[in-house]
Amino acid sequence: MAQGRRQAEKAKEERAHRNASLAGRVAATLVVGAGLGYFLLSQPSATNPVTGAATVWDRVFTDPFLNLLRIALVGFGAFIAGGIIQRFWLGEFAVKAGSLIELTPLAKSVERTGEDINAEVAKATKALQTQMNARLDELAALVEPLTDAIPALQEQIDDLGK
Repeated sequence: MAQGRRQAEKAKEERAHRNASLAGRVAATLVVGAGLGYFLLSQPSATNPVTGAATVWDRVFTDPFLNLLRIALVGFGAFIAGGIIQRFWLGEFAVKAGSLIELTPLAKSVERTGEDINAEVAKATKALQTQMNARLDELAALVEPLTDAIPALQEQIDDLGK
């Protein structure tokens, strides 16, 4: 029974990964299509609209270089969009970029935070118990002589009443 449940959960997880991968691919395809559509339908002007002269940008970067730059930007945007969609679909927000940036998965962070909180609560409870036991011992030391004095006081009251 438990093994069947584990297999069902594993199959469900695999479907979720396939769906997330598909969603990422669709998002990347849409971004590439939009970028290439913009690239094909728009023509950059070779002159400055105000002065009518060629701009510095157009003199430094030739049209073929700008086209490659645009295609690279569209590809990078598609990669980022697909990754974001896939992460949101799966609910996994862990990121690792070399040794510089590493964000742990959200579930592990919450789990670790919960464990840290439980450890701190246990430590605080133990310290409170220790303090409370010390106070109770002090009170017991104060009450003991009073308890011993009560029978003598009762005798004195009884003697006064006779």
